[in-house]
Amino acid sequence: MDGQHDGTNEQITSTTEQIIGNASLDKKTDSRKPLGFVFLILGVVYPAIVIIVELSTRMCAMEFFDPMPSFLHTIVIAIVPMGNFLVWLALKREINVQPKSLGMIVGFSILISLYYTVLFLPLIPLALIGIIWLIGLLPLAPIVSFICAIVAYRRLGNMYLKDGFFKVPGVTWGLLFGVIAMLVLDIQGTITVLGMEMAGSNESVARRTFGIRVLRSVGDEELMLRTCYKRRGLYGSLLRVVFPYQQSISPLQARRIFYRVTGIPFNALPIPHRIVGRRGFFGFRGFDSGMGGDSVAGRVDGLSLKYSRIDGSVDERAVLAYLEWTLIFENHSGRQQEARAQLGLPPGGIVTRLTLWIDNEEREAVFAHRQEVKRAYKNIVRRKRDPVLVTMPSPNKALVQCFPVPPNGGVMKVRIGISAPLFLLEESQAVLKLPCIVERNFGIPKSFKHSIWLESKGALTSPTKFLAQEHPSENLYAIRGKIKDSILLLKNLCVGAHRSPNAKEVWSLDSSNESKAMIVQKIVGNEPVRPKKAIVVIDGSASMRVYRYQVVKMLSKIPDDVQLTVLVASDELVRITASANDATSTVRSKAIKFLNSFQFSGGRNNISALTSALDLAIKQSGTAIIWVHGPQPVLLGSVESILQRFQRRPGGIGLYSVEVRPGPNRIAEKIGWKKEFHVVPRLGNLSSDLVRTFYPKSPFGKEIVLVREKLVGSEKQVMVSLPKASDHLIRLWANDRIMKLYHSGTKEGRAEAVKLAQQYKLVTPVSGAVVLETDADYIRAGLKPPGDVHVPTIPEPETWALIVIAIIMF
Repeated sequence: MDGQHDGTNEQITSTTEQIIGNASLDKKTDSRKPLGFVFLILGVVYPAIVIIVELSTRMCAMEFFDPMPSFLHTIVIAIVPMGNFLVWLALKREINVQPKSLGMIVGFSILISLYYTVLFLPLIPLALIGIIWLIGLLPLAPIVSFICAIVAYRRLGNMYLKDGFFKVPGVTWGLLFGVIAMLVLDIQGTITVLGMEMAGSNESVARRTFGIRVLRSVGDEELMLRTCYKRRGLYGSLLRVVFPYQQSISPLQARRIFYRVTGIPFNALPIPHRIVGRRGFFGFRGFDSGMGGDSVAGRVDGLSLKYSRIDGSVDERAVLAYLEWTLIFENHSGRQQEARAQLGLPPGGIVTRLTLWIDNEEREAVFAHRQEVKRAYKNIVRRKRDPVLVTMPSPNKALVQCFPVPPNGGVMKVRIGISAPLFLLEESQAVLKLPCIVERNFGIPKSFKHSIWLESKGALTSPTKFLAQEHPSENLYAIRGKIKDSILLLKNLCVGAHRSPNAKEVWSLDSSNESKAMIVQKIVGNEPVRPKKAIVVIDGSASMRVYRYQVVKMLSKIPDDVQLTVLVASDELVRITASANDATSTVRSKAIKFLNSFQFSGGRNNISALTSALDLAIKQSGTAIIWVHGPQPVLLGSVESILQRFQRRPGGIGLYSVEVRPGPNRIAEKIGWKKEFHVVPRLGNLSSDLVRTFYPKSPFGKEIVLVREKLVGSEKQVMVSLPKASDHLIRLWANDRIMKLYHSGTKEGRAEAVKLAQQYKLVTPVSGAVVLETDADYIRAGLKPPGDVHVPTIPEPETWALIVIAIIMF
């Protein structure tokens, strides 16, 4: 037996030597040509180079599909040239590897290379044409690797030739491991693509709902996020061959699906690293599709917020404030970028100043008709010049767009002035809600902080430990410090201002016209809106999950004499209402029990819930709809059904929007500035804000409101003895007047509103602000250049402030 075994070993050794020495066991099948070096080049070097090129350029991923969508995919593919190299070394007797291990490596390489050969079959014709430019060599790498793996298998098989069949130990296990690897790596991606197809289907609601539920359970969020930016390059798997319709999901559809699945808008997350713009073979794929548009759109790689400061002056007697927010954007990409952001303003706040630094000089904005400034901005963007644009898409929201932020570390600096009323909690206490960035296309580092400095002649209270209170002199108070963007966004931060309850009237002289009218502001008590019937619409999205307790507490505050109906926007609308004998307390108990066990998840369609609420409200007079919701960053349906009901029953229904936290609201943007649509100021917890809106407590037993009116002639003499306010009072009065003209619904009223906005330099529903580079740009756009204009400012820091700064620096 030993002699027989030794003979077999000698035969194997002889066979191996003949292979490496380019001799063949079977003269009929071997060509006796040297294959060792050719195998090394084609089976090892060539596929390794292709892998490196794809990882560095993402050529296939940008133009067709991503063959390596994850790190694990890259490792599995890299095993093929690595395995071929080991086999080459083993057969050359450079290393000692067990035959079974070699068989497993060869079997694994055969399966993986075959898999990708089938995957790249549709690209083979294009590859053959592209060989002229060498680009076609890349798609041919899988099939060449497959042939090399077969050659390796054959050479190993010659060593174990028996009865005409190759019996290489370990190959079966290698094939099995390859199948398992592909299944494990591709199963989630395959399910994700199929789930997105179902979620975007037009066949039935049930199919779409099932697709969303599948994606919530096992969907690949990164793959869905990548699809939000581009249609092609979804996923590299056999699904492309078996189910070619997977490419039908557009980026717009993917954005809706991503929000419905995760409850997070796609642009709230950093752009996926595999989508970062690079120049592909067929064109530039890093183009910003949202540039010059009407929305924030997707994130832009390389663009970030470098610096932010908010300076403000609070006038507690006049119950108003003026803030100047300076932002500096930085661009580390290799091309010009547009910075876009939606800002959350204080309740009732308006933009009254816009400044852009061009060549280190401040350029002030022109205020004009909304469409005129938009058109001027877009024309300048196309010409790669320096404009900045501000519009208001919905109440208390401002859209800022500035271009170009220069490449390679260039910066762009803008300043937005905001005039805003304070909110009176009671006659002796007012609050100012700080502005925040609710949506953006640029990055903000986690360590980034906004610098805030507010001053007042009355005492100020800080909403957070990060903002310090100062009282340097008898008649001056300040709040200053640095605060993270996440805190500024997620918390309803309100600076408190103490005031004299006797200061009920102030005035300011309007010198913008010949009459020099006086604007007077009074604090009065009005009867609040106390609905007899309330329909509470609750958003079932994931953003509401942490506010569950507050929503329950809010429901408990609704009085028993109010007829209550609760609608929950879920995948299917949930309606909790009273039967014939049910009291409000019964409905409330049912709703609270349901909410305590309800699963807030994904992004839910609030449009259908609001439409149902409006239908109920139309049938029942005196009904208020209280919509409690998180951000609505994506439209999941048409808002026309809501607009139709408002138009058919104007003034008869009040829709009160209660945001649990600041965020974009596409539904509000489509509803626009309808007078039936009210935004409830978010100053505390939900229950207290609800009580403050519908059941306020004041010395009058009424709602405390500010009334501004215009006085002319002899009426002015009576008011001169009262405290005088700044020009911001005039701007707030002008905004009140503009809104009345806007809601008149007539062309004459809208035209007069535009004139007032231009006269008082306000950004409103009918007007916007734009800064262009030169006077010629304004004239070309049909706008009057700003010239020497008076702009609102905040007081310069007093001597004490400069001393404090010097001491801190020392």
